[in-house]
Amino acid sequence: MAHIPEDLDTTDDDDHGLVIVSLDVFSPSPIEALSAFEWTSEPRDDGWRYQLGTVSFDEPEADARADALDNAVMTLLDLLSEVPREVLFDDRAFVRLFLTFGRGAQTLDSSLVQRIAAVNGTIWIDS
Repeated sequence: MAHIPEDLDTTDDDDHGLVIVSLDVFSPSPIEALSAFEWTSEPRDDGWRYQLGTVSFDEPEADARADALDNAVMTLLDLLSEVPREVLFDDRAFVRLFLTFGRGAQTLDSSLVQRIAAVNGTIWIDS
């Protein structure tokens, strides 16, 4: 479990506990295991896009927020379990974990980062 410093002044910060997590996969060829997640509203000439989901929550308590973040990311990454690793590690493929946080600090546990790396994921952070 990650530990977040609690000494931050968040009394005037309504979105301190805000977390939004989403996972997308871009691929030069179709991925059968992800067909249910295919993004079809914007045609792409350069391949396929899959939106595996978005999880959002607001948790002001730091340790509970870290646990919820770990659970949300792991749940989304589990959706990639049936995708062959060579597909995810193709030079033209792209796995993007997008994280949005409210103000303050957030720590990603090293095991979580390793799990993201195991699917060739990149982490995009907005706060």
